[in-house]
Amino acid sequence: MYMEGFAIVTVILFGIFWLVGFVAGIRTFWLFYEIRGHWAPGRSWGKLLFFSLFFSYFFTEKGNVYRVQLLNALAIFILSAMCGIGTGVWNENLRPADSSDVIDADKIGKASAK
Repeated sequence: MYMEGFAIVTVILFGIFWLVGFVAGIRTFWLFYEIRGHWAPGRSWGKLLFFSLFFSYFFTEKGNVYRVQLLNALAIFILSAMCGIGTGVWNENLRPADSSDVIDADKIGKASAK
């Protein structure tokens, strides 16, 4: 029996996670654009290192505000992507099995008895 109610809920959840992920992704790209002009004097070489976003001494005060917002938006984006994948897998597991997918135990028993 197909669980239509749960399937509808998973589709709605998938849509919500997709929308939240899309908004967080747009915000992440916007914050990447905003942060590029707020490097601390003498530390602009940090642009070459991807992990410089995790260290506050590469940025000015305003750059650190953008950096924290960027990391929050990136975490929300990654979390919503993972939850979206999870709800998609959950929805696929709610589908009924085809008759070709079901293994008939009687046929297996008769085949092994021969």
